Amino acid sequence: MKRLLFVLSVFLFPALVSAAVPEWAKTGRSSSYPQEMFFTAAASGSSYENAEYLAKKDLFSRIIAETKKQGDKGQESAMDMLLMPFCEVRLKHSERGKYYVLAAIDKSSFKISIEEELSYIERMLFDANLILDTSRNTGSSRIREIDGVLELYERRDAIYSLKKLLKESVAVSDITAYEREKLVQQRKELLKKASYYIEAEGALKTKIRDLFAKNGFVVVNANPAREEDGETFLTVKCSIQSLKTMVNGGIKYDWIADTVLYDSFSNDTVIYSSTAAGETASLEENDAKEKARTASEKEILSEIENFLKEAL
Repeated sequence: MKRLLFVLSVFLFPALVSAAVPEWAKTGRSSSYPQEMFFTAAASGSSYENAEYLAKKDLFSRIIAETKKQGDKGQESAMDMLLMPFCEVRLKHSERGKYYVLAAIDKSSFKISIEEELSYIERMLFDANLILDTSRNTGSSRIREIDGVLELYERRDAIYSLKKLLKESVAVSDITAYEREKLVQQRKELLKKASYYIEAEGALKTKIRDLFAKNGFVVVNANPAREEDGETFLTVKCSIQSLKTMVNGGIKYDWIADTVLYDSFSNDTVIYSSTAAGETASLEENDAKEKARTASEKEILSEIENFLKEAL
């Protein structure tokens, strides 16, 4: 009899454990938060904090993917900012050292909020365009002013995409689209007229210089001693940091690659910035280090190419 009970427990215990995990943790949906009223997603992690991060990340990715199906694109960061304040953990569960979370966004309150945000951005755009029209700034300062207005347009685009996803009507002005395109072209002209100084190590510097030169940009060997009227000098600074650790008898390198483009005479006037991170591992230290260098340089060169595409 004891043997029979033991055999039954061996077969039944996994099923009981599996059944203990709630259905919402598997499907990302719950009858308590119906899809017509909520955006939802679930995730599991090593802690509630980790599960919450993964659930929100998945939810935002799903929403952005849906907006892309509508033909919208390019407002991921702006959408994240809009979605974050309304994304809440609604359900939690833990089972045998694993943690589950359901994250949700209430569509009703979110609709009201983005409508208010849209009104605010429209007012900001009106004021920003007015300031831009009367501004006498040139060079990098002018580029930053234009970037500020274009960022507002991007936030507005994100709201338009979300409104369409929520089945709300959207009215886009042809005049506004024309004014926006003028700013994009003006920004490109300013970037094209600038001279670029590349600050990077070794072969990476040569590769970046070649990319700029190949695309018709002026590259200088050094910045001038002082700022000159009518001239724009921009510094492209690329740096790589890596941290070595021992793992499973081998070597792992965690790396961070930074790309920053700023006014050569005003470090706080940043025109473009990007950070990438990753890790590489190998049994041999030199191999792991070389892989980290190759991966980080590849990310930097990719970001440089993205910038040049925007500038052309």
